Amino acid sequence: MGNTPNNVRTLSIYLILSVLSVISISAALWVLRPALSATARMSTGQSKTLDTMPWTFNDVSNGNRLFVTMPVHWFTPTTWHVVPDDELVSLKVNGKSVSLNAIPKPALTNWRKGFEFDFSPWLTNGNNLIEFEVNNYGGPGGISLHPIAGARWILLWLSFLPLLYTLSRLFKLRAHQWLSISLGLIVVCCYWSITPWTTRAHDVLGGDGHIDYIMRVAHTLTLPAPTEKWEFFQPPLYYLGGAVTWRWAEWLHLSPPETVQAYSLSLWIIFLCSSSALINLAVRFRTVPTGLATAAIALWPTGIISSIGINNDVGLYACSSLATLFTVRWWFNNKYQPLFGAAFFIALALLTKTTAMVLVGTLGMLMLIKLMRHQHWREWRRWQPYLIASTMILIGFAASLGRKIYSYWQGSISDWIMGNSALVLGDWLKVPAKLGNFIPMDIATFLSHPWIDLTNDSTGRYNFWNVLLRTSLTGEYSFNGAIQKWIALLWGVILIILLLTLLRRWKDLKSLRTTWRYLPLLIVTTLWFASLISFRIKISYACNNDFRYIFPVIVPFAILCVTTSNVARSLLMSIAFASLLFFTTLSFG
Repeated sequence: MGNTPNNVRTLSIYLILSVLSVISISAALWVLRPALSATARMSTGQSKTLDTMPWTFNDVSNGNRLFVTMPVHWFTPTTWHVVPDDELVSLKVNGKSVSLNAIPKPALTNWRKGFEFDFSPWLTNGNNLIEFEVNNYGGPGGISLHPIAGARWILLWLSFLPLLYTLSRLFKLRAHQWLSISLGLIVVCCYWSITPWTTRAHDVLGGDGHIDYIMRVAHTLTLPAPTEKWEFFQPPLYYLGGAVTWRWAEWLHLSPPETVQAYSLSLWIIFLCSSSALINLAVRFRTVPTGLATAAIALWPTGIISSIGINNDVGLYACSSLATLFTVRWWFNNKYQPLFGAAFFIALALLTKTTAMVLVGTLGMLMLIKLMRHQHWREWRRWQPYLIASTMILIGFAASLGRKIYSYWQGSISDWIMGNSALVLGDWLKVPAKLGNFIPMDIATFLSHPWIDLTNDSTGRYNFWNVLLRTSLTGEYSFNGAIQKWIALLWGVILIILLLTLLRRWKDLKSLRTTWRYLPLLIVTTLWFASLISFRIKISYACNNDFRYIFPVIVPFAILCVTTSNVARSLLMSIAFASLLFFTTLSFG
């Protein structure tokens, strides 16, 4: 009872800091990401209000007009990235014609890269009306806008510091870990400031994906049927949080998609902080290994790309890291509270993404090992906590997969795990799943191509390890800029050398007395890889070989590197330092 006042005081502090985090992030978004509203008027005279970008016209037609209302105040960015699809013909701001002569002609039709435009000479404080005239020559056409914040991205970074501080205290992180994550957050905010939410997103097929799922829940307050649209087969937890965020953004007149990006980034910070706590346990709080491993994860390139994505991957990362942290705590001290914590977060992970079955298998194997090693394993009291944990996981499993299993039983979906997602993937993504596509790795192609193109055979997409390792660095994306290309090539060289270094130390690793200590990390890593291999074999599409599906293995990988040798540490930090250069110099590319 004597600790009750302290507990209440601590809880109050966390609550106040959490509220401050929400307020600071919302304020930064209000300043830097103003909510835009748009009305489209087709050349036929038909008008419609458009919900969110990209604002599209679905018919082939010329002379379509898009009327965008843009609120402007003293700190609003006035330079915007404009992506026309297919051709921007004319532009008016507040009824005044704006010359497009300074813009290169190809940029007016560049539906991939677009161009940057400074609206400041024509904008006034308050609401401004911008009129775009767009021709559409085929497929969806329209306009996408993204503010170029410049140095204002620092405000975004500052707004997330209260959340980072709160989580650092909660997970008892050291100062150098807090600073490492803060540095990673700087890089993320810099990258976010020049990257529209529609860029390097997995929201495909005309928008009928993750963003539509969130909008559907936000506007109807109901869960969709798994067969209703692309990605609607996914478990609902991330999208429920996204829907709450979307409604919050609409209430405060923020940009809803970019507010959802802030929600994703918050989950990413949870992943980083809980992973740092896991690192502390694994390496016994030694300063140098904990600092290097934390910095490596915070600056890992694929993580920076994923951190602001609108999809349930980042939700899985957060739940997975928490589940693994509690699993390791239970493994180390044999107390049942961490076991129940692990089961709780595994249930949440299952409600986020079906690939969390890996966590179920890990905890199940560990429980069985501990139970069988105990001489009194037949006693009921030994089984009771494991049954409670299993029941918690089973509830999460039923809530996550129940509607899909029912739809599968009814015959409306083809797979009770993947739904009908494989049926809508194009044949151009298909790859063979023969032994030669897994062994050996095509090292020459890997080292000579900085990006993986999942539709281009010459980039190595047929080889399992080529796709896995390249997407572990830059995802399935490419970047402009000579610096980015050379860094990506360098990453490939460093990663190969690092893997060879770890293989050379394999005999030493096998002989370590700490194998039993690291058994949870060994099992979960093995199962993550096994899940990806089986996914590639079961549904043989190149996109199903993306490292993002098993990204949590980056934590045990970093732990392995910092505890193996000084060479491995140096190579790991080389990747992290190159990542810092890669993303902070993107704005100059």
